[in-house]
Amino acid sequence: MARMINLSLCLTDIDKSLIQEAKNGKKYVNLTVSVNDEPNDWGKDVSVWNEQTKEQRDAKDSKVYCGSGKTFWTSEGGVVSQGTPSAPAVSDVEDDGLPF
Repeated sequence: MARMINLSLCLTDIDKSLIQEAKNGKKYVNLTVSVNDEPNDWGKDVSVWNEQTKEQRDAKDSKVYCGSGKTFWTSEGGVVSQGTPSAPAVSDVEDDGLPF
């Protein structure tokens, strides 16, 4: 299933030591994204944190969260309503005679 997600990153919470410079001079950081099946109390179903090494994961180190978001479209369900109006069903659309 495809999803479209809006998310917000807190650049202050990204560990600057994780930023890598590519050969082209651009800077990148690896992040981990988790998409939950159900939204939380704030309507968010996406969490973002600084990527952890295998050693950090094995040691159960705390994740450093740096963002969150929500799914607003899926290939299976179309528009996802999480506090925003959804698109009208095709049968609810008035025929205006236009070919599109």
